[in-house]
Amino acid sequence: MKCVMKNCHNEAEHARGVCPRHLKEHRKAIREGRTTWKELVEAGWALVLDTCLFPECESESVTRGLCAYCYQTMRDAVKKGITTWDEMIEKGWAKPAQPKSQTKRTRLYFIEQSKKEKASEEYI
Repeated sequence: MKCVMKNCHNEAEHARGVCPRHLKEHRKAIREGRTTWKELVEAGWALVLDTCLFPECESESVTRGLCAYCYQTMRDAVKKGITTWDEMIEKGWAKPAQPKSQTKRTRLYFIEQSKKEKASEEYI
């Protein structure tokens, strides 16, 4: 996919649909307070991503439908017994946890192990 910025022919390597150069420029402008992701999306300079489910937070969701800051805050609240994930899900402020999948590295390790075992069985 090509970068969504006009006259840019670079490949988009980010979920926002922009190339690394434009992603860097967008993030700098946001840090400096000159714009927001919402304004960039409305202008057609970035693609829409899921936003944080927590009320009044417009950051990009990362885990369980929450941005990194809200997730950390809620995780701490759950650990302290202030709330539970089920309560958060019921209120619509979080998504259920997804099962952890094996990483590519883990899968490759097991594939290599099984190849070694088969090779050793052939010599016996």
